[in-house]
Amino acid sequence: MNFESGSTTTLDQEQAEAEAAAELEQQLEGDASPVEADGTVSKPKLLQWAHKLKEKVFAGDTAAEDVPLDAEAQQAVAAIEQEAEAVAREMLVKVGQQLGSNEGGWYEDQTSGERLYVKFYENMDQARVEYIANAIYAKLGISAVRSEIIQVDGRDAIAATAIDEPRDMSGAEMHDDPAVRAGFVADAYLANWDVVGLVNDNIVMSSDGPCRVDNGGAMIFRAQGGPKEFPADDIPELTTMLNPSFPAGKVFEGLTEADMAAQAQHLVENLTEADIRTIVEESGATGDVAEGLVQSLVGRRQFLIERFQLDAVGSEPTPETQGPRGRLGAVIEGLGESRANVAELGIRAREVILSDSTHLENQEISFIDCSAEGHINANFKLTEHQSQVVLGELDAISQIEGVEVVHGAKIEYESATGEGSYTLCEAVEIHYNGLVIRLATAEKDEGSWSGKSIIQAARGLVEIEIPYQEGEDAQSQEEIEERISDVMTNILGVTEGLSVPTQEAEQQYKDQRNRWHHKLPFGPVRPEDAERAARLVRQEVYPGYHTMVEVGRSAEYEAQYGEFALMHTASSPDRIVRLLQAGGLMSSHERFRRGLLVTGMSTAEDFGTGGADSVFVRTVVEGSGNAPYKRVPGPTIVMGPRLYDRTDWYAYEEDSYGSVRPEKWDRRQSPEELLQRQSEGRFSAGNEQMFRTGIPSEEFVAIACPPIDSFSAQQLGYSLGLSTSEARELWTNEGSEAIAQRCEQQGITEI
Repeated sequence: MNFESGSTTTLDQEQAEAEAAAELEQQLEGDASPVEADGTVSKPKLLQWAHKLKEKVFAGDTAAEDVPLDAEAQQAVAAIEQEAEAVAREMLVKVGQQLGSNEGGWYEDQTSGERLYVKFYENMDQARVEYIANAIYAKLGISAVRSEIIQVDGRDAIAATAIDEPRDMSGAEMHDDPAVRAGFVADAYLANWDVVGLVNDNIVMSSDGPCRVDNGGAMIFRAQGGPKEFPADDIPELTTMLNPSFPAGKVFEGLTEADMAAQAQHLVENLTEADIRTIVEESGATGDVAEGLVQSLVGRRQFLIERFQLDAVGSEPTPETQGPRGRLGAVIEGLGESRANVAELGIRAREVILSDSTHLENQEISFIDCSAEGHINANFKLTEHQSQVVLGELDAISQIEGVEVVHGAKIEYESATGEGSYTLCEAVEIHYNGLVIRLATAEKDEGSWSGKSIIQAARGLVEIEIPYQEGEDAQSQEEIEERISDVMTNILGVTEGLSVPTQEAEQQYKDQRNRWHHKLPFGPVRPEDAERAARLVRQEVYPGYHTMVEVGRSAEYEAQYGEFALMHTASSPDRIVRLLQAGGLMSSHERFRRGLLVTGMSTAEDFGTGGADSVFVRTVVEGSGNAPYKRVPGPTIVMGPRLYDRTDWYAYEEDSYGSVRPEKWDRRQSPEELLQRQSEGRFSAGNEQMFRTGIPSEEFVAIACPPIDSFSAQQLGYSLGLSTSEARELWTNEGSEAIAQRCEQQGITEI
């Protein structure tokens, strides 16, 4: 078959097949035959033959690039190229061992000699996310490894081409390299938290300049594979990734608003919404995962346009998926993805959405996975005022058509393993439109001798039981969402219950949180306080839980009051191990509502005082006179001062069970009062700080143990496979490396 230069010809499929067969027969008779003497087919020779055949069939005597083929012919050429590439991938031979935590290694193409680094992810969606990140970097002209989704030995994998003449870069070198820093907004846009690497090992210098080589921790995945928030309406990483407490912050420290605006404009101009959809499609992602990625990537692009007031090049109208509609579907998808990750811990999966402006505590609604029982629970707290309003209007609510109000109900938490339950408090139960709404009265009958007591941790608590069966379609989810919105509006008076907080509402919340945290008096806000509130950013500080963070505040405290650390002493060494396996400290209320009915030292008292909503730690300041670093009561987790950047904690000088009762609340300390007293040598061994919901193990810097003759220290060491001498040293930062190694050997990969 001949294609004459300058002509356009329709491909005749039968003629092409006949000529291909003739070419194959001719090739098999020559020296280039892919058939070996034993009758087997040589794949390298077969691939060479395929390339030659393509050239002869579609080019003839004319250079292929000079032949303007029609659409059908072009598709045929592409099909042959894809088939040839598939053959090539079957000829990969492993030539080197894995480099990171994922299974894989170096492979070599036996025909071209090309070296590829291949990774096998447990969840192939993470491989697809890595492909998307690399492709977006390439679209933006930021050097990153070129990758593709392939099959090796019958398994799906991601393969990346080898870097030419790579060498390691120091953090200081990255900081001084304009090409590294020019990618900051792209890194933040992709939520590529681990772009620099824990030890500056994810960016290397190649012959063509710095190259981002490991981007599997971008978007919806953490570096170790766990899920993470990837909101469509915000890019908190524009602030959090500048925190110099982290490797990335050290590299990007000093970038100005103008620098970021210029980078954002470059991204918007070079990555259109159509590009995003094409790249996600090419990755092989499908279904809700693909839709969620597109929505978040498009939404974050729009956020950059609004944040930096950019020209909206290549933008298209998008559905309001992050408004009142479409959010339940994302929650259900998230619960399904995280279910397997938490099942072995005996807890239920949880997803959170930011919501409402003025009526919900922390502007959050948690969704707890109870799908095995046929429902999902929405769990949140109304503000004290709104809770009293609803309780006071029960008679009027009962008159609404279709509403049934039942008094004397209870809020109970069922074990995720079906091994018991816990009655938290009494409640009013409202049946409406197929939903069951339980509003806590916060009272609990303690028996005839004690009467009823107030469970402070239940004040304002609402639980909505939402019927759900696995596999419900999008239309059913939308119908349920409409019913939830109806309940929020007409029953609970939360008119914006499923809407993302507006910028005005978020700023109002920042101002309130700043006053609360620093115990500021009521009245006009001082300029310095307003400036501090404006610096707050909402950040995920525990899996699925967000709060306002004042980045860098802990460093200011240390400069003023001296070095300090936080400690949490466990009841036993095995408890330390369980905390590491569970990923950190979790408040009693968080455990119970997720079905883990494990009690602590004073769980019942903590529910009564309200302390059950938080985890307890103590602060020690160097030079306070107590010498606590050398004397701990038992196996103790040591955490760094960065936790003080969070604004969701409060403190007492004495053990108060974390009380939030009005009669105790005014006696709490501000952060400044707490550190000032301890730095002056007035250390109180009973001081306590309560951090809401949880503290992740990423914040653990060491494990402190009692003296070597203590049995608990030895037991801790044995539990982790350590000698007693190693266990004694674990409380130092250097010693924490040893515990991390032992934990990794036991499958505890995050500490």
